[in-house]
Order: sequence, then structure tokens, then C-alpha cells
Amino acid sequence: SIAFSYEYVNLSFVLIVTILYFLHNIVKKQSKISPAVVVSNVVEYWFLKFPFAIHCGWIVAATVVSLNLLLTYNKIGTTIQLVVALISLVGVTYLAVSLLQRRDAYTIALVEAWATFAICIELGNPKDIIENSFDQHEISLVRWTAGIATVIILGAVVLKMVRHSSSATPDDETHPIETPTETTGINP
Repeated sequence: SIAFSYEYVNLSFVLIVTILYFLHNIVKKQSKISPAVVVSNVVEYWFLKFPFAIHCGWIVAATVVSLNLLLTYNKIGTTIQLVVALISLVGVTYLAVSLLQRRDAYTIALVEAWATFAICIELGNPKDIIENSFDQHEISLVRWTAGIATVIILGAVVLKMVRHSSSATPDDETHPIETPTETTGINP
């Protein structure tokens, strides 16, 4: 945002939370649309649902980064920064896994896995400001937490995919939770 580029960090955080609020509502409303409507038309999914889901995932990750940046910008102590960073990673992991379990939010979960993986990689060779603010043990703690978060999220995605694929029979061409009556209105 313009606020972020001009280093209005506090305003930037408020704006990103606002964007997250509206994107979350859009994705939530889209998830209530019948699976037959989304699954039956791949083009509709890729052009109408996917862009909002991936953007929502990015905004979740950006909101967490913005929160942690806000603490640094406002010169909050490093102990609080460390605790908030760890809680943020746990929160992102919980959000990704819970969204995946409640609805098929593969896109959001995979974006969060990518974000936690990027944190893990970045902390393998941290920037000077991080090394000057935190000791090696604290950096390693956050790095390992991010790595574990990535594994948990990816594991939940794989588990959901396995469960989803095993719930459908090979000769069943409808979505596993719908019947032909629900999709066509015609009794078999």
C-alpha cells in the first residue's frame, strides 16, 4: 500500500487488517456456494474463486508480517517480539489447518505453508538487524518453529487430499457430498 511505501507502519497495519476482513468475508461466502457449482466448471473456479483464495492467503501472511513489523517499528522489546513471532507462527498454522478441515481451503493452506517455509529459509541466513537484535538460540527457535509449521500444514493438506480421494468411489463422477438430485434436480 501507499502507507507502507511511505513507512506509515501503523496506518499500513490498519489498512492490511481491513483488507483481510473483506477478503475473509468474500472467501467465506464463496465457500457456502454449492460444491457442484464450483467443481462442475473449472474455469469458474480458476477465475472466480481461486484469485480471492490465494489473495486471502497472501493477506493473512502479510498481516502477520505487518504485525511483527509494527512491533519492531514501535521499538517494542525483543522478548515481546519473539513471543509474538512464535504465537504468529502457531496462529497461522492453526488457521491453515482449521480452514482446511472446515472447508476445502487448499489454496490458503498452501500459501501459509509457503510463507512459513520462506521464514524458515530466510532465518537460515538472517539479516544483520535480526542477528543484532536476537541471539542465535532465539533465531533458531523461530526458524525451527516455522519449519515445523510448514510440515504440519503440508501434512494436513496431504491428509485432506487422501481423505477426499478415498471418500469418492472410482465410478462416481459427482462430488462426494452431493447426489445427482442435488446437482440436477432430477431423481435417478
